[in-house]
Parts: sequence; C-alpha cells; structure tokens
Amino acid sequence: MTMKIVLFSNAYPYYGETFLETELKYIPSNIKVALFPFAQGPETYIEKTVNQNVELHRYTGTKDPLNSLVACGRAAKCFLEKNEVKYALQKPNAFRNMAKALKFAYIAELRIPQIAKWIEENCSSQESIVLYSYWMYEVAYLAARLKEHFPYCKFVTRCHGYDLYEERHRNGYLPYRSFIMGKADAIFAISKQGKQYLHDTYAGKFDPKITLARLGTIRLYEVDLQTPKPKKICIVSCSNLIPLKRVDRIISALSKAIEEIEWVHFGDGSEDKLLKEQAKNLPPNVSYSFMGRLPNEEIQKYYSTHRITAFVNVSETEGVPVSIMEAQSYAIPVIATDVGGTEEIVTNDKNGILLNKDFTDEQLLCAIKKVQNS
Repeated sequence: MTMKIVLFSNAYPYYGETFLETELKYIPSNIKVALFPFAQGPETYIEKTVNQNVELHRYTGTKDPLNSLVACGRAAKCFLEKNEVKYALQKPNAFRNMAKALKFAYIAELRIPQIAKWIEENCSSQESIVLYSYWMYEVAYLAARLKEHFPYCKFVTRCHGYDLYEERHRNGYLPYRSFIMGKADAIFAISKQGKQYLHDTYAGKFDPKITLARLGTIRLYEVDLQTPKPKKICIVSCSNLIPLKRVDRIISALSKAIEEIEWVHFGDGSEDKLLKEQAKNLPPNVSYSFMGRLPNEEIQKYYSTHRITAFVNVSETEGVPVSIMEAQSYAIPVIATDVGGTEEIVTNDKNGILLNKDFTDEQLLCAIKKVQNS
C-alpha cells in the first residue's frame, strides 16, 4: 500500500521551523509529502529548497468574500457542535475566549476547501494517507476537521510548548483541545514533561494516544575540540526576540559584568528594536552583535569556527529547545533556565548549568564564570 503524507506547518519553508527541515530528510523518497504551510511569504519570496518528494502548496482563495462568508458559518457551526462554548466558559473572561475560538476556527476553515479538494483529487481510501500536524494548534484543528471529511485518513500531531501548555495563553485557554485530541490517532509529545502534562491536565483520558517522540538535530560541520579556550568570555544565544525568551534578562546581567565578554545573538522578532536600544547601554567591557535571522547552516558554521564559552537560554518556558541541542552537538556548554523539558537535555555540572526560572543577574553571571573556569 502506498503512503502519502499531508503535512501542515506554521510557516516552513518560508521561515522558521528549521527543525522540520531536519525531519523531512528522514522521510523515504518513495513517500510523497504535500506540504501546506499555514502562513506563507509573498509571491516573490523564494522558498527554501525542500526534498524532491515534498510538494509545496500555497493557499488560494483566502481573500475571496464568498469563501470568507462560508468559512465564518462553518466556524460558528463547529463552535456549537463541538461544545466549545462549554470549555470557553470554564476559563476566565469567557467572551474573549469565545471570540478567540471563533477566530481560531475561521482562519483554519478558510483553508480547508483547497486541501479537501487536493485530497479528493490525489488520494484514495486504498492508500495510506497521514494528516500530519507539526503543531497541536490551528493546524491541528485543520487536520482534525479534514479527518471528519476523510475518515480513512490517519491524523497525527506533535506538541511542543506554546501549542501544549494552557497557562502560556491568555486566560489559560487553548481552543478545541478535546476536539483535536479526540480526533487524533496519535499525539507525539517532544518531552517527558510534556507527556506528563497531558496526562495530568486531561486526567489520563488521551494517554493511549500519547507517545514520547523527541526532536533532534544534525551537526553539519566538524568541530575542532583542540582549539585553545579564548581568554575573553564568549557567549551565544539563539531565539526569537519575543518576551517569552527573556533576552532582556541577558542584557540585564551583562550590564553588571566586570569581565571582558563578547555576546552574539542569532534571531529576530517583535522586540528587536527595544533590545538593541537596551544593549547600547552595556558597559565598554561587553561587546555584542545581533546577527538577525540566519539560515540554520550559517549558525552551525559559526558554532564550528568559534570557541564559545557557553550557550545561554533564559526562556520563561520551553518544550525541549532544538537550539540547545544544536549548541550541544558542537560541544558548547549550556546555561539555561530549568523550565519545560530543558532538564531532559541539560544536566548540572555535566554539560551545563540549570538556573531557577526566577534567577538573578548575579546567578547568571556566576554561571558564566563557572563555565569559563571549568
């Protein structure tokens, strides 16, 4: 029996989700993949090269008034039929939750007709069809709805961090949890902590479907471990510049440093301008570079050609950060907050240092100096 995978990403291959690029390399060439990014770049954007067996699709018709009207009606219908009103009312600020749920469904419903048409024209019940949602969020709702249209398909979803932990969202509300997990044939948590969270939050209801399936990384370059350790401390961070990642805490700690320190950050985001302004106030003994959003291979090239004292991640919450795994693959010690599944890949005094979530500037500086002297 032939297999086809209908894969739903947030924005890959336009931007982000570089770890998905790694995963695609392991799909056998005889398995065809139809990739539908939920968001997409402009028509002129040159997409990343994906495997030859991956067929990239752009959404059309999302601005069609008739399509929008129909999607609005379907979203309202699902909101009532899936009993999402009940779940929205269970959390604070119920009206805001209901508005979120309707918008959540509406955006997905805009995309469903095109994907359903593609499945009808390119797949059959005689094949093994897998609807694979890389996130248990909007794309998972989309896949769950398609599962209703095509019950012969299997629906599987990963869950990471923002798409898993309810408390990371306003009012602690994530729409359509029961509907998505009820329709899923398999749910792949990327950490033990995430798997346990699902068990605890939903009283074991979906345990038979939940499997631990870690992410990973491929080291692209060799690293010379004989390179002498530099006298100057060099730290690196890699993340989106958004409040959740708390890059401002790195700046705050470095503002109190008395040692010569070089700090390099990879990534951009909504706080780009704000953080660059804050960094201007760092003392003369601290140099810094905001490298912006670079291709993964360029980041790894930097790791392979520089002797880095420590990789720093001070996020408020995490799943299991692939950015940390990549740094570790180049033998870079890690300093990270003990949140989410980070403890599953960082062990104190072995491959790095774990900080309390509410660490102080002095504790971060102390950890940097401890790694430097080790």
